Formats: sequence, structure tokens, C-alpha cells
Amino acid sequence: MSDYHRFDPDLDLDSLEGQAEAFRRARQAIDSIGRVDGVSDNGLVRAWVTTSGNLVDIELADDTRYMDRDRLSRLIVAAAKQASFNAALKVAEVLEPLEQHRQRLLEDLEGTDAFTAATLRNVTADALPDFTGTSADPGFSHGLFRRPWRADES
Repeated sequence: MSDYHRFDPDLDLDSLEGQAEAFRRARQAIDSIGRVDGVSDNGLVRAWVTTSGNLVDIELADDTRYMDRDRLSRLIVAAAKQASFNAALKVAEVLEPLEQHRQRLLEDLEGTDAFTAATLRNVTADALPDFTGTSADPGFSHGLFRRPWRADES
């Protein structure tokens, strides 16, 4: 992870104020990422997405005008998915310190009674944002961080 996204070591993440500041800084870091690109395997299609995965631009090389529609559409989808993958990685990099802190806090619950610990685990799990996909595509998030997309895959 780059030092750009690390939080100030003086930030007290055990206090509510420190946590609020960490989330504010994380949101600023995510917003500063801006547009993220992805390229098809053959380099003929480039797509740009926002950190939320919204497609904002596509660039087609001159050679694409000779392609059949099916092949071109697969390349566009592959480039857009690669861009979304790249954006998700950048967001995950920003959120990594917060997730590490959350895991440390959950480990501190080891001495807590089972009901309280389970409740706190559920609350923190429900509070995490879902940057990996939509409910319309339930399989999308399962392989998100495993590999880049390829145009010839279905």
C-alpha cells in the first residue's frame, strides 16, 4: 500500500473523534482517485470509470471500426470490467488501514461474552460499504480480487 493512503500515526482510532477523522480522510482519498482506466487485452479499447464503478468514457482505436459488433462489444465490456477492477483495488488500498483497525478491535473482543461479541461483529460487518458490485450481479464480487478480466471469457 502506498504511503499516500496511510493515516497519521498520531490519529487516535480508539476514540470516536479519531475514527470520524479517519473516515473523513478515507473519503477524501477515495474522492481524489478520480477516474480509473482499464484496457482490453489487445489494447484497442480503453474505458474509464469512477471509484463507484460508473463508466464515464470509452476510447476506441481506429482498428476497431473493422471489427464485428460481437467482438467489439466483448472488448468494451472487458475494458470496462478491468477499469472497475482497478478502481476497486484503489478503493481497497485506501480502506485497508481501517479494515486492519476493525480486525484489531474485533480481536480485542475475545474476552467479551459471546452475545455482545457477535452483536458487535454483525454491526461492524453491516456497516462496511460494498464497493464490489450490485445485487443485480451476485457473482461479480466473488471473483473481484482474484484476477483481471479477459475479453474472451463469458
